[in-house]
Amino acid sequence: MKVLPISSMLKKATKLFNEFIRKRDSEQPCISCGKYHTLQAGHYYSAGKYPELRFNEHNVNGQCKSCNYFKSGNLLEYRKNLISKIGIEAVEKLDFIADQSKKNHWKWNAFYLTEIINKYKK
Repeated sequence: MKVLPISSMLKKATKLFNEFIRKRDSEQPCISCGKYHTLQAGHYYSAGKYPELRFNEHNVNGQCKSCNYFKSGNLLEYRKNLISKIGIEAVEKLDFIADQSKKNHWKWNAFYLTEIINKYKK
């Protein structure tokens, strides 16, 4: 069995996870602006700065391209609507994980990425 490099595994895991989010939220409006558009997988806490939250289903929601890219996530509205969607306790848990991530040095590993790939593959 061929073992993929971590970078290839991360790319594959991200693709599968983002497809899952877009499908999960396909009938929902944009988490930030509330309009019905083609949705992307928009992260509340950015995947680059907070890798621990990259594959967290509460942290990633359907978001239109305008809010995700051109409005830098439109985070004030995202947070308000995220609280309505998952509850304040779940949002505060994301806040806690994000705060803790500043103290940790995250490193991807093949075992974790394999779990993500297997969980979200079709």
